[in-house]
Amino acid sequence: MNCKKKLALMGKIVTVTHEFVRHYGPDNGSREWKASKLLHPRAGWIVGFRTLQNGFYNYGSYEDQPYLDVKSTVGCVLVSYWPTTKPIKVPVGIGWIEGGVPKFAQYPWSDEDREDLRKIMKDVPRDIKGKWTK
Repeated sequence: MNCKKKLALMGKIVTVTHEFVRHYGPDNGSREWKASKLLHPRAGWIVGFRTLQNGFYNYGSYEDQPYLDVKSTVGCVLVSYWPTTKPIKVPVGIGWIEGGVPKFAQYPWSDEDREDLRKIMKDVPRDIKGKWTK
């Protein structure tokens, strides 16, 4: 992907269907990025681009410094689901569909959890303004 195509994609809203996940070999020396399908596609903004390296990590010894022996590279697009969240690595080409509406992650609280938290926070000391103190 050349620079003009990258600049045209920056800031676009896309719906992510795949993401890169790092896989380690049985000896923890080999490292490889593999595309995995998301269970629930989500929309986000394209915020950057990266080149990921596949290869073998040599831990070295006392005299020899550790290094990554790169065997291949793969390009990815960084997509952030929300402006304050860490972007995820999405494969170029198969990883997204243009369009969508970005939403922040909503983690539902059960009524029991809410009541427990209210009971706990009632016992926490407060100052004159009502803020919690340590």
